[in-house]
Amino acid sequence: MKIFRDIADFVFPRQCLMCGCRLSTTEKHLCVSCLRMLPRTNYHLCKHSPIEMSFWGKLPIERATSFLYYDGIRTRDIIYSMKYRHEPEKGRYVSEIFAAEIKGCGFFNGIDCIIPVPLSRQRRWKRGYNQSEWIARGISRQTGIPVWTNVVKRIVDNQTQTALMHYERWDNVEDIFRLVRPERIHGKHVLLVDDVMTTGATISSCAKELAKAKDVKISVATLCVAGHSNISSAYEDEEASVYIMTEKPV
Repeated sequence: MKIFRDIADFVFPRQCLMCGCRLSTTEKHLCVSCLRMLPRTNYHLCKHSPIEMSFWGKLPIERATSFLYYDGIRTRDIIYSMKYRHEPEKGRYVSEIFAAEIKGCGFFNGIDCIIPVPLSRQRRWKRGYNQSEWIARGISRQTGIPVWTNVVKRIVDNQTQTALMHYERWDNVEDIFRLVRPERIHGKHVLLVDDVMTTGATISSCAKELAKAKDVKISVATLCVAGHSNISSAYEDEEASVYIMTEKPV
């Protein structure tokens, strides 16, 4: 099979999603150089990450993290490809890297299921898929934790959050979710997954609905977080290894 893949790569060369350079036969979606340059937050190395602290006083979140800073062309291209170019598999791939890099620190310990933040029926029909579900699948492939998509649903097709001010974002997502299968997560530890966290309004709205289930624990993971990639030394660990994935994970 390798010879056919080599021929295909020669005739139809694949390009790196970020830099546009030709990918080698062992690279997938991103070249090794761009993988190394991804603006990682390293929040999983914190005792209490800034993501987790942003929910303090609002929700009893167990733990929370984001993989990348959403502040440059590298991460924006990933999200744009997922949402608008109909290439959700690229988000799943980066999410596999995300999960592979942080699972050694115990972030996923005790988590029973992964729940992607749902889209409205109208938006899912228009896009054809839920990008957060693909992110959840990527994490699931590395951790073995099942993805559940029938626990909570989005009942309001609210306007996009992109152009809204901070206070408008919270009003825009008020009461837009409904818990439809509370018995499934009774006594469970749920990982709520989304693509980008800006104010945390959407995640908070969904988490509040999940919290209506009895004895449920909630953690949060997003692929990206809005902010700058000038990570302070408090969030860095010199001994933390960088996981570079070139072959399909097992």
